[in-house]
Amino acid sequence: MCCSRFLIAVAALGFLATFCAGAQTCGIVQWGAGNGYPPGPYSFPVAACAIRNGEVDDASGGWGPGAIVTFSNAHVRASTWGGTPVGGYPGSGVSCGYTNTITGPDISSPVVFDPGDSLPYVFAILPPASCPKANAGTNTCKAEDRVGGDSQAQPLTWKDLYKSYLRYRNCDDGALGEANSEFVDYLFTAKWDQVGDLVSLAKAHPSFGRFVLHHVDELMTPDQAKLIEANATTHCPKGAAAFCSRIVERLTASN
Repeated sequence: MCCSRFLIAVAALGFLATFCAGAQTCGIVQWGAGNGYPPGPYSFPVAACAIRNGEVDDASGGWGPGAIVTFSNAHVRASTWGGTPVGGYPGSGVSCGYTNTITGPDISSPVVFDPGDSLPYVFAILPPASCPKANAGTNTCKAEDRVGGDSQAQPLTWKDLYKSYLRYRNCDDGALGEANSEFVDYLFTAKWDQVGDLVSLAKAHPSFGRFVLHHVDELMTPDQAKLIEANATTHCPKGAAAFCSRIVERLTASN
């Protein structure tokens, strides 16, 4: 971290969200949550929305005594993006969306629905002017790489992801950063039998190992995290104990 504390105020949807970003990372767009929710910063917009996953509120007013509503499946409402595009996203502010599940003594089976636009409103936190530019020198993310990276299909092997990393590593933020997290989650959950290939690649190319561990983050679902932890603790390949331990450490840090 190379930045001093600073305040950011964002006017959106009729409210003023004030954020004191002492942990802002230089040169990288991060995201804050308004409306009195934990402000962040967060690495991705959906990570800010995810703070309400598992929230349980009273729903007795419309559903009878003892009824509750549980929030899950946090996502951004794509139709609500507004402001100047930033960090590979179509705007600089967006509303959250959730799946609501109603249960209660007078409800025979859970009622599941999408309530539409929901709080918090999520907004971009731009790097302060005192930070060096992220696109300086050899770390430039070319426009064509941004477009190509955003449109790539899910890599099916760690070798495929390594090839993607070599080509698009300077664009590992915004929408592509989110996609990389999804790629890593998929390979860890659906292709654990290939993790030995990852360990070999990480030993030969330590920066790739760091990249993979960086994307063991808050974007994964609780079920994905449990499966990955179970694999890392009970099905770790021979000679990979150190790397498996680092996976578990990242899972703990991201929860």
